[in-house]
Amino acid sequence: DHEEGRQRNYRLAYFDHMTGLANRASFVDLLAEAVARQAPFGLLLIDIDHLKVVNDTVGHVFGDLMIRTVAERIAGAHAELVACRLGGDEFAVLVPGCGTEKCMSDAAAMIIASVQGLIQADGQAIDPHVTIGGALFGADGCDAASLRQNADLALYHAKETRRGGFVRYTPDLRTSMLERARMVRDVDLALSEGRILAHYQPIVRLDTAEIIGLEALARMRMPDGRIAAAGEFYAAFADPRIAWQLTGQIMTQVARDVRHWLDIGIDFQHVGINVTSGDFLRGDLEQRIVETFGCAGVPLHHIALEVNEAVFMGGSDLVPKVVRALRARGMLVALDDFGTGFASLTHLLSFPVDVIKIDKSFVDQLGSDVASGTIVGCIIEVARKLDMTIVAEGIETVAQSGVLSALGCRLGQGFLFSRPCSTLDATHLLTTFAQKRDKSDRRDKRSA
Repeated sequence: DHEEGRQRNYRLAYFDHMTGLANRASFVDLLAEAVARQAPFGLLLIDIDHLKVVNDTVGHVFGDLMIRTVAERIAGAHAELVACRLGGDEFAVLVPGCGTEKCMSDAAAMIIASVQGLIQADGQAIDPHVTIGGALFGADGCDAASLRQNADLALYHAKETRRGGFVRYTPDLRTSMLERARMVRDVDLALSEGRILAHYQPIVRLDTAEIIGLEALARMRMPDGRIAAAGEFYAAFADPRIAWQLTGQIMTQVARDVRHWLDIGIDFQHVGINVTSGDFLRGDLEQRIVETFGCAGVPLHHIALEVNEAVFMGGSDLVPKVVRALRARGMLVALDDFGTGFASLTHLLSFPVDVIKIDKSFVDQLGSDVASGTIVGCIIEVARKLDMTIVAEGIETVAQSGVLSALGCRLGQGFLFSRPCSTLDATHLLTTFAQKRDKSDRRDKRSA
């Protein structure tokens, strides 16, 4: 009885009750022992992607099943791997005898492949994915604390830039992390002080230069009065809380401005608002949009949701569900920066998209690079056959506009027509250059 009690207490102290893997306390001991041996090894830290979304949408019972299944698959990826569950959706794996980046990368790839495969229960099915960060003993840290901290930095970076993949620690990650933390503080302060602004860039007809719509872009007024473009604080959007709050403030301003333009009789089709993964992961994006624009009395057919490829292809089933729900309410959906991310033309068949926005990198090469012209022409032709609208981004020269028109693109935006501008300047541009449509055309568009 005494021996059974001792073994039971040992298991409670050193093994995770849900998965049967070594727990956090065991991991601390195992890592210390590996460091003490001074032999090569790699440390991989692993997070399950979008577990919170699974818990919130399908339930914690399915979430627990997902944790147990992923744990089993990680442990079974290779006999030499030492797997531990640190808690929640976090795992650690020690890779004995691993002294090169290729060895650690191969181990990570093996785990990523092993984890994939449908988990089914009670009529639900989810394909799990994991994100991994890693560090090598010696090259990336000679003691347990620094090795674990550096692997954690790599994991954090992987979740921001390569979700579903692997990132190895490099010294510059620490610098970029500190810079990102500074940006988060700056944007957080700007949000609390009301210094986040919506600026607008017109979307025009290439044949007449008439404005048919606008894209709302986030800007930040600095303490010295300078207006900073989103590129200067974009890294802060990786913080889900910051992204959620910033989207809320931008939507509130857009709703107010659109209501004003409608009240003074300006005719335009829609204003595009950009959303991030953080907005979808909260699970309340549809409700926020409906309430924000509903309170301002703005019909949703005047609003377009702009989502880039990374968000669309991020692996969450929540994104297409929310997009379909908003389209059913009359919103347009635009796939932003098309051609630079993860999506392919085949994904246009499965994702509900009304507008494709061709990335500036393709437009820059038009007229000087045959391949860019061919690719843009193919995208335009496919979109036309799928009854989707094409907007070319980043048009800066008359020559680029001419090539796009010849290829069949009717709409574009860029510095050739206008830089992003304040609400006051956007109002002036709309008053002067907005597309003129007769009443019957407006009535048909709105009813449609």
